[in-house]
Amino acid sequence: MVRLLARRSVGIVWVLFGIAVLTFVVVQLIPGDPARVAVGPEATPEMLDQARADLGLDRPLAVQFGRYVVRLVRGDLGTSLLTRRPVLADLVDRYPATGELTLASILLSALVGIPLGVASAVGRGRAVDHLTRLVALVGVSLPVFWLGLVLQWVFYGQLDWLPVGSRLPDGVPVPGRVSGAYLLDAVLQGQWSALVAVGRHMILPTVTLSTVTLALVMRITRSEMLETLPKAYITTARSKGLSEWRVIGVHALRNAGPVILTVIGLRLGTLFGGAVLTETVFSWPGVGLYAVSAVENKDFSAIMGFTLTLAVLYTVINLAIDVAYGWLDPRMSAEAAR
Repeated sequence: MVRLLARRSVGIVWVLFGIAVLTFVVVQLIPGDPARVAVGPEATPEMLDQARADLGLDRPLAVQFGRYVVRLVRGDLGTSLLTRRPVLADLVDRYPATGELTLASILLSALVGIPLGVASAVGRGRAVDHLTRLVALVGVSLPVFWLGLVLQWVFYGQLDWLPVGSRLPDGVPVPGRVSGAYLLDAVLQGQWSALVAVGRHMILPTVTLSTVTLALVMRITRSEMLETLPKAYITTARSKGLSEWRVIGVHALRNAGPVILTVIGLRLGTLFGGAVLTETVFSWPGVGLYAVSAVENKDFSAIMGFTLTLAVLYTVINLAIDVAYGWLDPRMSAEAAR
């Protein structure tokens, strides 16, 4: 396991360096002048020249990249041209909102998708199988942006059952910051009215964000269970008189677990970036909405900071999946360490 972690850690360093290079190049190709954004559209040529000098944009690209890498090593992601704050501080403020939404979506996908996938496999060819496969197909096919708008129109615009926009309604005090995740902070501080309000605000964006993941979890669970159920050890377990619930829940699902865990883990990393559309539709103040605002305003430091932190998060999640996979199946850990 130690060798596996060491090898993966070295690989992560190279991956992050490659992403840093790619991000720097792509940002240079984006039309627009950061100096113009910094000083405003009415700036004089002299003011623009001074802003370019202050931002280091008058230096050769190689020098700019070198300074960029040095700042990254120091943990400095630059200063946002839009908020005038360190990008890292902006992201620290906004990642809890995205993380809260993402984890809620993953939890919903697992709690609903795994049982439905198991039911579909056990009832193969029956009505429950056809229904769950149809639900999975629809879930994968629905555009997130469109689904979010429809849910808003139905449950907020027509029925007025659920709120949209922001994380809390006006008049409800924000829970004291412990983690930045309002649900957790409300529980830790016993602010139950805030907990209910945050939960109601999270329902529609959580359902929207979880739709594709839920469908994928259903499909992969069904596929793995169909492959596992005919195996000899399942037949042996049944011949010993074990209940069907124990055979399926303990023996079959446990052996299908590593693949399901991998899919869920990979989707967790994807959802942090994929939350951009959901956060935009619901005005959810997370890193996705921050990234959209950065692109619209050509805030290059914020764009690069968002991209790099997302890459770090994704690689760390992948490393955690490798560790969990090795714990569930030591043979995989031994093979990967060779």
